[in-house]
Amino acid sequence: LITYNSNGGQGEDYYQNIGANILALDNAIVGFTRNKYEFTGWNTEADGSGISYEVGASLPPTDLGFTLYAQWKAKPLTPDTGDRFNQNVFMFLMILSGLGLVALTKKYKKKENN
Repeated sequence: LITYNSNGGQGEDYYQNIGANILALDNAIVGFTRNKYEFTGWNTEADGSGISYEVGASLPPTDLGFTLYAQWKAKPLTPDTGDRFNQNVFMFLMILSGLGLVALTKKYKKKENN
């Protein structure tokens, strides 16, 4: 029996029967998740120091069970740009200012023509 462990992620252990031509399962099948992390593969040790297996890699034939631990990589944080306002508000104010300038220009041109 092969045990898939979430290794700090969310989800119950998943079990796969041992047989010929066994492939490392995709995490989408196993269903593990971890907030702010992305799944990178499997390893025979929780700390990643064992044998690594990519999704779809052939697993060694064995009569003994073993555990594969999910390996995770922190997702890069999106930096805060400091832009607290919606860009649409900025565009609206720019258009409003432009319309105000057009109206003032027309008003002064009208005065000059009189």
